[in-house]
Amino acid sequence: MAARTRKTWRPTADGQYVRQLGWKASRSGKLAQPKFRLGTDLREARRREMMLSQLWEHAERRVGGGRAVWPEDLLEMARQIARDGIARIARREDEPADAYAMRFGKLRQQYPGVAISAADEVAFLQGAHACFSESQATYARFERFAGDIRQGYRETLGDQAVEEVAGGPMLHDALRDHIEWIKGEYAAGGGGVTPWGKTRVKHAEALLDRHDDISLSRLGHEQLEAMIRYWRQRPPRKGTDRPIAKKSAEHQIAALRFFVRWLSRSTKYDWRKPDSFDEIRSRVGSRVDDVRRQVTPEDIFTLDELVLLNKHATPFERLLLLLGINCGFGRAEIASLTIGEVFLHTAHEPRHREILGFESTDADSFIKRYRRKTGVYGEHILFPHTVAGIEWALARRRQHPGFGPDARLLVNGRGEPLDKLTAGGNPNMQIPNAFARLIRRVQESDEGKDFVRRPFKMLRKTAGDLIRRHSDGEVTAVFHCRGQAVRIDDLADAYTNRPFGKVFRAIQEIEQYLKPMFDAAGKQPFGD
Repeated sequence: MAARTRKTWRPTADGQYVRQLGWKASRSGKLAQPKFRLGTDLREARRREMMLSQLWEHAERRVGGGRAVWPEDLLEMARQIARDGIARIARREDEPADAYAMRFGKLRQQYPGVAISAADEVAFLQGAHACFSESQATYARFERFAGDIRQGYRETLGDQAVEEVAGGPMLHDALRDHIEWIKGEYAAGGGGVTPWGKTRVKHAEALLDRHDDISLSRLGHEQLEAMIRYWRQRPPRKGTDRPIAKKSAEHQIAALRFFVRWLSRSTKYDWRKPDSFDEIRSRVGSRVDDVRRQVTPEDIFTLDELVLLNKHATPFERLLLLLGINCGFGRAEIASLTIGEVFLHTAHEPRHREILGFESTDADSFIKRYRRKTGVYGEHILFPHTVAGIEWALARRRQHPGFGPDARLLVNGRGEPLDKLTAGGNPNMQIPNAFARLIRRVQESDEGKDFVRRPFKMLRKTAGDLIRRHSDGEVTAVFHCRGQAVRIDDLADAYTNRPFGKVFRAIQEIEQYLKPMFDAAGKQPFGD
């Protein structure tokens, strides 16, 4: 950048801060640096200098690697900024109003950090209004710069006048209100937002980012169909040429439908969804190059790796490991497990034993609960080591207030649930972090130098893989509390009981297979 550098800012004798930046041709034909007087306020002078620098950098990019000089249009903008702190774009002679509005929009887009306004506000507003309300072809030419023109409206007239000129409320305004509604609807304790609420906000923000701002008066069947088609065709991820995942596209279409229903119910906006909206096709197709993600051997913990994990685990880490392998529990299932869902040394009733096809005794212990994510009921018979770990956890839990059937079994040292959101409203990571510390400890040991780090969720996949090895796919689905255990029969659960007896027998077979893992923890895995 051609500029006289300085380490400090010093005003001239008349109190002005001066900046020399770029080059221009003098009357004699030689190059000289123009001098910009930036005012007497240092903070404002620094702000104006930053805008001038952006304009000059653009002038340099215009000529590539050659010697740059100030183009007349940019030099005039620079002089206005130096003098007034804002560049007022004049209307050219015989320039149509809509062309003037579009040129203004392009300038705002090219120089996002430069303060720009319209010198002829009447022509500017007339041109922008024409772009909003005339034919589809005119609007299509203008729509790329709609956001910049609309921002110009706000700075010139305020929100109310924007709606009057633009032909009513705008899509982006409705999406922003929708996001605020989501934050209120999914509010969490302490002023935050629940994890699911944050996911909904993220999806709505993607709609705001990917779809052009149009007047709600133009939001009809064709526009909504085009918006859904945009996601059905799986646009590229930001900054890449790779399409978004099929699941991501489906989530965005669901978010769009959620927004449309909200908007149609809203009393703030006089808009109703088209009767044909629900008929719009929304199925996302698969691509030839799609590869279905499957569990691979690299995802699964081997028996030798489980032995090392159990050997080096603390009692808390060991219980996480056991619940993950014994019951296929992930972070959410462990954190939400209550005392009343644990049945230690308790056999099933005789009627239940017959229906389950499994003869339990008072020597057996179980976890019986509804999975929070799916609402599906599940039962798991417990390894003796898992029972010991739960008894250890119960003794620790009694030291905190609120002990009872509905209380969480596992809490932290302050007695707080392990899924309590952080102060910033983010998911609680105490369980994954504890498992990560265990893996680091294994890797630092002599026998674990080649141990591959895997996230905590891979314990759930390892457990499912073990169940399938010792049983079949239906039993694995029941073990994981999936919504539909028999994929070819969605009414199986309506007419038959889930085969928990088969699940229990598979877990008992896995218990025999995992004997080396249990032995690695010693005779007192949870202390005296």
